[in-house]
Amino acid sequence: MYALSILGAFLLLIFPNDVKMIPLYITIAKFGISAAFNLVYLSAVSLIPTILSSTVFGFCNVPARIITIMAPVVAEQDAPLPMLLCLVLVSCAVVASQFIVEKLPKFA
Repeated sequence: MYALSILGAFLLLIFPNDVKMIPLYITIAKFGISAAFNLVYLSAVSLIPTILSSTVFGFCNVPARIITIMAPVVAEQDAPLPMLLCLVLVSCAVVASQFIVEKLPKFA
């Protein structure tokens, strides 16, 4: 799902003037991020003990809300910066998720 989001952001970065395709690129990027967010909730059940789950989600929710508050400010910047920032953040999430994938229990 992160790869899908990277694809959408990369297409927006490469083809910023393709007016007919911009809604498709935005939809691809948004679908990737939304699906990855939903997968976090699904995988958290197998990764985090139930007694700690609300605490972990609370600690993760604070930086997520701060970044969300800053999103309109970043979106108003000049053309390459918002998409480059999106690519960097999603790439960091890909690297972080690879470390988490190693911790997932093996399902038979």
